[in-house]
Amino acid sequence: MKSHHARASACGMALTFPLLAMGCSADPPERDDSPKGWAVCNDLFGSENIDSLVAAMGKGTARIENRLVTVGELADALVAGARHWKPGSDAHLGSSFAPCEIAVPENGARFTSEVRWSPSSLAEIASGEDSITWRQAGNGMFSSEDGGTGLLKLTLSCDVPGAHGGQESGIPLEITVHLTKAPEADSSLRGKMVSSFAKKLTQELPCGNRPNIPDNIPDEVPRR
Repeated sequence: MKSHHARASACGMALTFPLLAMGCSADPPERDDSPKGWAVCNDLFGSENIDSLVAAMGKGTARIENRLVTVGELADALVAGARHWKPGSDAHLGSSFAPCEIAVPENGARFTSEVRWSPSSLAEIASGEDSITWRQAGNGMFSSEDGGTGLLKLTLSCDVPGAHGGQESGIPLEITVHLTKAPEADSSLRGKMVSSFAKKLTQELPCGNRPNIPDNIPDEVPRR
């Protein structure tokens, strides 16, 4: 009974921390002391996804490297950019935001995220005029992934209230996640994270067209 109790105590943490579910003997990865930064990452990507990400990044201390900004501030900046846009204008091209960046310096593992208004219209993306190879992921939604570099990009239409009538298709929302040197990461993790990121952003903006975003982008994308 005593040994059973000891095992139950050691494994009980797996119920609290999903990142330990693969083995009771594994030590949880350390995190730096940046509560506001971790709160933003959890808000945008979901705490379970962030737990899985940190676990996959290996031994060392996971550190927040982005400039601290709230989700509300991020949404305000994106809305302002959309409302200043006019057809033919390139003013939006210099504005991109990286709200969650996590690195483990000890082993080089790194996760970055970025959002901006796309330099290409939906028509250019759909027709193949854009320099990136896209796959249709839903109505007004396209994805591009590169498993070799760990990059996944999602572009989707987002109708911002108060913006020019052509904004929804003229400058779609472009969301990118990039995970490198994390060989233990589940193959679906990037898809889940870019999906959570997109859902949170389209709620905060809010997008009047209410895009229907799949829960896992790579698993849901039919090849053209």
